[in-house]
Amino acid sequence: MATVLRAPDCNKGTVLVALTGAYVVGSMAATVANRNFWPIASNNMFNAKFRDRVSRFAVEFHMPDGTTVACGPANCLPTQFFRAGAVFASIFMGEDEQPKNVLCQRIIRRLRSNAWRPFDEVRAPAHLPEPPLRMDILVATTVRGMPEEKEIVYSYVPTTSQ
Repeated sequence: MATVLRAPDCNKGTVLVALTGAYVVGSMAATVANRNFWPIASNNMFNAKFRDRVSRFAVEFHMPDGTTVACGPANCLPTQFFRAGAVFASIFMGEDEQPKNVLCQRIIRRLRSNAWRPFDEVRAPAHLPEPPLRMDILVATTVRGMPEEKEIVYSYVPTTSQ
């Protein structure tokens, strides 16, 4: 006679509790390991473990009255904040000068004429009361959260016709 294996007697409540517990444990393990384990734990895609030294793009507008308006790429482009840095990297880390010049012209024109409204992941635009004398694109580096150094990667001087 053949031996038949039988599943233990479980009701729906016990199975639901067991599956929920497995989901919670899997989600917590993925979060602690900082792994995107979709669909169990996809909420950590914006969570990152940064090293002590972090570099980011920054923008400085030097105004005629001697003040400086400092902001990030997200305050210069009407797109999601996490994409603005990638756009800056694509344009300003390249060798060709023409796209850099065109983007700076368009940023200043857009900030001066028709600013956009912040929404969801789109940041508010930088406020430029008058045309700047110079626009500097920098890579700002922080060490353990403290400002360390700034390196100008591109400097744009607008013409008077803008």
